[in-house]
Amino acid sequence: MYKYITLNKIPYVKHNGYAFNLFPQNGDINIERPINILFLRYISKFDEINYSEWYYVIKDKIEDINSYSSKVKNQIKNGLNNCSIKQEYDVNKIYSIYSNVNSTYKNKVLSFKKFKNYFDIYLNIKEFKINYWLISINDTPIGYSKVCISKEKVAFYEEIHIIKAYKKNYVNYALIHIMNKYYLNECQLNFVTDGSRNIYHPTQVQDFLIYKFQFRKAFCKLHVKYNFTAKIAILFLSPFYNHLKKIKGHFFYKILTLLYQDKISKANYIILPEIRTTG
Repeated sequence: MYKYITLNKIPYVKHNGYAFNLFPQNGDINIERPINILFLRYISKFDEINYSEWYYVIKDKIEDINSYSSKVKNQIKNGLNNCSIKQEYDVNKIYSIYSNVNSTYKNKVLSFKKFKNYFDIYLNIKEFKINYWLISINDTPIGYSKVCISKEKVAFYEEIHIIKAYKKNYVNYALIHIMNKYYLNECQLNFVTDGSRNIYHPTQVQDFLIYKFQFRKAFCKLHVKYNFTAKIAILFLSPFYNHLKKIKGHFFYKILTLLYQDKISKANYIILPEIRTTG
């Protein structure tokens, strides 16, 4: 479960000793890194550059089921026929899915008391709004999503959890379609997003959204501010990047991820001609 902080009026996620921007908003380059975190990640030039190694997966056009291939249309319709989807704030139903999914994949499962504490905090956040969507089959909760909505009219599909046995019912197709339709068509938000790229490996979810639901990559410039210890570690380990790639293990994977993030933040990017010649 994530904790949220606000820096210079922009929401950030605080997780495992570091912080990153919750929504794809251009950050202040003079932003101060909080003392108690190893590094702060933020962006600039969002959707203003033609290519970079850092991007968000977004959809910024109206949801129209008729714009999809016949195969995707049928998958969406099958999903809609197989389940019901609505906004729901019953913490008991949400927790039952959370605990089932995380147990299946052998992830850490919070107690109901701790989960409810986070849940209550989320629903009372002032800086942005959170919606929960519940997927049910024959009145049985089988999946949910958590969506963060910014004051700048952006919806971030932060979490989607579906019990494994029900994924074959195309409920994920139905959920994405319903949420796209609600946020893009009814609420007329600027765009919806699945978040930024995975640092070290592309995710199947983002490929799914791009190839099935016409999401696209919105490129931007990545920035990272380190504390003293993290900065020294990055400087010391960077020359050994290619050697570390040959070593297996979760610990070395984490180190490679941080080094690769640093490489991305220092990489060049290509500016769109119309952006370069205006302003």
